[in-house]
Amino acid sequence: MYGNIRQWLRHKEGGKAQFEYSKQVAERVMIVPFLGAVAGPHSIGKSGARKAAYECRCDGPPPDLSAFADTDFFIGPEEGPEDFSWTMIHTHEDYTRGGPYFVRQEWLRSPPDRAA
Repeated sequence: MYGNIRQWLRHKEGGKAQFEYSKQVAERVMIVPFLGAVAGPHSIGKSGARKAAYECRCDGPPPDLSAFADTDFFIGPEEGPEDFSWTMIHTHEDYTRGGPYFVRQEWLRSPPDRAA
């Protein structure tokens, strides 16, 4: 859902993304590293067993993880199995060539109706 920037109607980038993210409130968030080798050394594309996600319990705003600018990962609320109401996407290019990105679910385009 979040992998194709052309699908985003709207998003916040850089400092604006960080500000929007700081206004969110969640009891739990999932921190999910990109496990594939797509981002080269910046992803966690290592062989063998590894964590696929980390759950973080929050009391208010989610943690500021912008200091981890050398790793690609995203953060989203974990209020239920289908909760993608918002996502903060960090990239190894944060604040230089794009990112971080903040996207709300309602900012995404709906997929085209194939029956139409």
